[in-house]
Amino acid sequence: MSRELISFDYAMKNLLRDKANYCILEGFLIALLNEEITICSIEESESNSATDMDKYNRVDILALDSKNRHLIIEVQYNKETDYLERAIWGASKAVVDSLSKGDAYKKIKKVISISLIYFTLLDAEEYLIHGQMSLRGLRKNKVIKVPMYAQDEKTQQMVISYPDRFQEYYFVNMRAFDNNVCKPIDEWIYMFKNNNIKDSFSSKHIKLAGERLKVLNLPNDERRVYDEYVKSQTIQRDVMNTARKEGREEGFAEGEAKGLAKGLAKGKREIAINFLDILSNELIAEKVGLTIEQVEQLRQEHRISLKG
Repeated sequence: MSRELISFDYAMKNLLRDKANYCILEGFLIALLNEEITICSIEESESNSATDMDKYNRVDILALDSKNRHLIIEVQYNKETDYLERAIWGASKAVVDSLSKGDAYKKIKKVISISLIYFTLLDAEEYLIHGQMSLRGLRKNKVIKVPMYAQDEKTQQMVISYPDRFQEYYFVNMRAFDNNVCKPIDEWIYMFKNNNIKDSFSSKHIKLAGERLKVLNLPNDERRVYDEYVKSQTIQRDVMNTARKEGREEGFAEGEAKGLAKGLAKGKREIAINFLDILSNELIAEKVGLTIEQVEQLRQEHRISLKG
């Protein structure tokens, strides 16, 4: 028996930033990294300032864990020819942003970039790809560990550690995953791809994730918001795919930009209208990407009041 769950991108936008739900991210990361993980905070992410197209195409979270590492978790739907380069840029930017002005370079945070992608990247047969830089001596072909020296606060003695500073990248290719579950991380990938879990799953926190993300657990008003979100995502992705096709036929970027702008504007209006009786103008503007004045104009045009 399977359980219908909220899509993971919606959960990232609306649920996982709540500290009570950090355990869901922790369970996924424990299965992926094969180590215990504790999330300390969720910080400002790149997509919070993204364009309208990006808001429908990708969702990301920037988390800080108990080992002082930054973890970027991103869901990406539409294909980007330079996605790999953008992932490298995003991780590098997180490294730079981890230092305040005047900080010593030794305070940089390790960054782990995790991408859940719904298109083929790098290899069509591999559903889980990992990359990391290491230093290796060419004479004896051995891995070189870089020491870090620090003073123990209690004993005042110098302590040597060998922290792993280099960025890591994980790419989870949903298209290549054949729903064959063999290890704990496969259970989470199955959940992300199919929006449900099986009763036989036993990975740490996955049952809790299934309970927290149950669609049936949503209050009626929030369930309606979620249904509209799913509908809007489908509409917007279809708009983008159609616009890209028309753009290619009309002549590259100009046609694509025009098609996307027209489709997105129409889609936003339709979504906003469905929210008029249950959400305030401010919330609709924030969720849909319109101005408060535009929402008020729609409310007047359709004569729909907010229910008390």
